[in-house]
Amino acid sequence: MKNAIKKRIFVFVILISCISGMFAQINAIKDKSVFSKANLSSANKNIESEEVIVKETFIPNAQMAMSSPDYLVTAGDVYTLAFAMGTTPVSYTMTVDSSYKIRVANLGIVNAKGLSFLQLKSQVEAIVSKNYPMGGVQFVLLSPAMFNVKVSGDVSSSAEAPAWALSRLSTVVVPLFTDYSSSRDIQVISADGTKKVYDLFLAERNGDFSNNPYLRPGDNIIVSEAKRKVRIDGAVKRPGVYELLDGENLNALVEKYGDGLTPYADTSRIDLLRITNEPEAGKMYYFKDDAIKSDISIDAYDYVKINSYEDLRAAMFIEGAIAKDVISEDLEGVVRRTIHITNGEKYSDLIQRYKHLFTATSDLVNAYIIRTDPESESKLAKTRNIPINLEKILFDVNYYDSEVVCPNDVLIVPFRQFFVSVAGAVATPGRFPYIPDRDWNYYVGLAGGIDTFKNAFKSVEITDKDGNLLKKDDLIPPEATITVKSNNAFYKWNQVAGGVTAILTAISTVLSIYMIATNQ
Repeated sequence: MKNAIKKRIFVFVILISCISGMFAQINAIKDKSVFSKANLSSANKNIESEEVIVKETFIPNAQMAMSSPDYLVTAGDVYTLAFAMGTTPVSYTMTVDSSYKIRVANLGIVNAKGLSFLQLKSQVEAIVSKNYPMGGVQFVLLSPAMFNVKVSGDVSSSAEAPAWALSRLSTVVVPLFTDYSSSRDIQVISADGTKKVYDLFLAERNGDFSNNPYLRPGDNIIVSEAKRKVRIDGAVKRPGVYELLDGENLNALVEKYGDGLTPYADTSRIDLLRITNEPEAGKMYYFKDDAIKSDISIDAYDYVKINSYEDLRAAMFIEGAIAKDVISEDLEGVVRRTIHITNGEKYSDLIQRYKHLFTATSDLVNAYIIRTDPESESKLAKTRNIPINLEKILFDVNYYDSEVVCPNDVLIVPFRQFFVSVAGAVATPGRFPYIPDRDWNYYVGLAGGIDTFKNAFKSVEITDKDGNLLKKDDLIPPEATITVKSNNAFYKWNQVAGGVTAILTAISTVLSIYMIATNQ
């Protein structure tokens, strides 16, 4: 009996040793498995691609359609009708065909052509309620129909574009515009042959949605070439590129399209650059006050600039890590602002006046001024850098910088670099440059992805720079730390498997010697 027990113990110890060794082998070959980092990365890319495709797929919104008085019943719509026939609940699914005639159970037929959803709903419910007053009728749009419309003419490419009953003309044609497309002469030929011309400028500027109609199945859209596109810039309220109609010239360009002059407009300095129309192409014209009233002629692609009294004021420049706005110039991520200054203005006052330009990426401590002295005879002294502490100017109430702003000064604001740390069960832990609006997956990806052998359940701990715990669905702030925990049971066992194997081997050896000795 004792020998049998000893043999069972011996077998059990040997079995445990084999299992421990097996886990060690699994760890040795994990990089060769079908779940390797390379394969997982490839799979994730495929998933991401599919997600992008899904997001870009055009899907009509049934709830929007049912709440809109403008939604017209369309061939291909799918509706559901439910009511109680006495004590028996019944439901029907109805698809609108090209005849637009809808059978309401066995109670009647409705001609839905030209009806809105709300009108159709009212008629269907009236028919059911007449036959079953207590039926509790419900009529809903399950799936709005989709259809294609043809787009041709002066567009990037002729196409059949997807649409639905709440798609407006602009949503389909504007993405296909070229630099020469007319937004003011767009012809829509309906399925019954009716032709109408629409002006998207009036729709956008004046809110005239009659010039931006909803599209219908069978619509054929033809975009014309713009006859006269011109640009106006400078001291007008709405600078931009506009398409003029026949008979419209400088007066209309300034008053109608540019929305009038600004208070700083200097009408004695009106510049006109003629781009085309040989032999005048490339010629610059200068006009005075009476040019607008006299309504001088404007040719296609002319460039008109209304100068401003502001242009006569001295200016300096702020460049680097500052906020963009409509008048900034974006040069490879660097923003440059032109700032008009007054004589004798101090940097402490100017920085406070433009404090809205500075962002979280602005290095306020290491800013500096580039100043050029045109009167200096020495090349070394002609340009010099002047350090300036913007942080003290903005946040230290006891600090005042007496440096005077000089014309043509360039204030350089360097970029402040932030990082995010990734540690734990990843391929390459480390610190990575911070990118705004990214989640934890992005930074873990930079670290080579999760080591699935060490982390089986994507257990991640995220803390901000102050040590506060964050949720996984939060955007990652600068200087955060992402720790991927080692929570895989196999991995944790493998960490001690070698030691356990050695101990069990020693025990099994001792027991073997003991059993041999006792048998003798």
